[in-house]
Amino acid sequence: MIGVNFDLDTVMAQLDHAQDKLKEFAVEFIQDMNQEVVENTPYKTGNLRGSWYAALNDMPNAANGPPDAGGGAVARLNLTVADIKLGDVYYAVNGANYAVFVEYGTVHMEGRFFVQNTVGNAPSIAAATLARIAET
Repeated sequence: MIGVNFDLDTVMAQLDHAQDKLKEFAVEFIQDMNQEVVENTPYKTGNLRGSWYAALNDMPNAANGPPDAGGGAVARLNLTVADIKLGDVYYAVNGANYAVFVEYGTVHMEGRFFVQNTVGNAPSIAAATLARIAET
């Protein structure tokens, strides 16, 4: 029989530190994705770009107020992320009634794919996020 001695307090402290780093990564990554999707949202009047809303563990009420030109949308999305806990589900939606048409297109216009392109960039965004927090 092989015995292993370990200090439970040390192990628990290491686990807490690992969870803190995991949460830090999750928050930073979601904030980076928020920034990217809002910046990629086409801008004509500002309504579409400013119509982003988020919630934890349930779909957000996308009619939470008047949209803004985009900077406030990023802040609004990131404010929701501040309350995230490991295991939560983060939802972000665009409440403009025409967002789906701009994303996928219609018979009269081509799709802009601002959400799909952002999601497609997720691996590189995650790598950049990880590199940034690894420095701290």
